[in-house]
Amino acid sequence: MGLASDKEFLRILHLITSLQVGGAQMHLYKTVTRFRPERIASLVVSLAGPGKVGRLLQGQGIPVLDLGMRPGSFSLRPWLALLDCIRRFRPHVLQTYLYQHHRPYRAAVRPVVPGGPADSG
Repeated sequence: MGLASDKEFLRILHLITSLQVGGAQMHLYKTVTRFRPERIASLVVSLAGPGKVGRLLQGQGIPVLDLGMRPGSFSLRPWLALLDCIRRFRPHVLQTYLYQHHRPYRAAVRPVVPGGPADSG
């Protein structure tokens, strides 16, 4: 994913339902665009489309990955793509903005991120 050695970057993967304009999306945009790129490497992963906020992030040089999930359905393909993305990017931090019914995607990180995410409900 174009990153230098592990010692140079803190890698943060931001997992969000969609990148259409909304409160969580704008919070993510404001957070990620304030990071110093020479210290923190961010990757934004959207379950369902890049949306307007995704295009804004890309315009700022932030990589955005769209998993192509269709609304109201669970498919194995996006889940496997997320697993592959996590294995390749090897995030130190996983930040999620997910609805309750997207728990299977949260579970994707348990086998590859030491300790897995804290599941707050």
